[in-house]
Amino acid sequence: MDRRPIILVLGQAAGILGLFFFTLVILTSPVRLVPFLDNANLLIHESGHTFFAPLGEFMGFLGGSLTQLLVPAAFALYFWYSGHKFSLAACLFWTGENLINISVYIRDARSQLLPLINNGINDWNWILGKLQMLQFDQVIGGIVYDAGLAICLGSLVWAIIIFYNRTKGLRLQKTST
Repeated sequence: MDRRPIILVLGQAAGILGLFFFTLVILTSPVRLVPFLDNANLLIHESGHTFFAPLGEFMGFLGGSLTQLLVPAAFALYFWYSGHKFSLAACLFWTGENLINISVYIRDARSQLLPLINNGINDWNWILGKLQMLQFDQVIGGIVYDAGLAICLGSLVWAIIIFYNRTKGLRLQKTST
C-alpha cells in the first residue's frame, strides 16, 4: 500500500496548523513578531545589508528589508514553477509575515525603541529621512502591515482550499495486520 498520499495529507494538515498558529501570534502579539520565524528572518535581513552594500549606501540600508522579501519570494517562485501549490502558499505566507515584520521596523523609524544589533541606526529612519518622508513612518508602516496581513490571510485560506481539494476524494481505510 502506498502511504505517500496519507503522509502528504498529514504534512499539509500540520502545515495548516502551523500557519494558523503563526496567524494567531501575528494578530495577538503586541509587536506582531513570530519569534521562531523572525530569528531566521533576522539572519536573512542582516545578510541583505552585506549583499546590497556594493550598490551604494541607500541600497545597503534598504538591502536588509529587501532581502527579507526576496528570499521567500524566490522560494515561492521555485514552488510556482515546480507546481507545488501548497509550498507556494506557505512561502507566500512567509513573505507576508516578513512584510508585517518590516512594518514594525518602519513604524519604529522615528521613535527608535526597538532593540537593534550593535545599537545601530534604524534602517527605516535613515531611508525615510533620506527620502524626506520620516514623518510618514506610521502611515507607510500601516500600509505595509495591511499588505502583509492580507497576504498571510490569503495564503492561509488558499492553503486550506488546496488541502480540501486534495482530501475531498480521499478515503481512509483501515489496514489489517
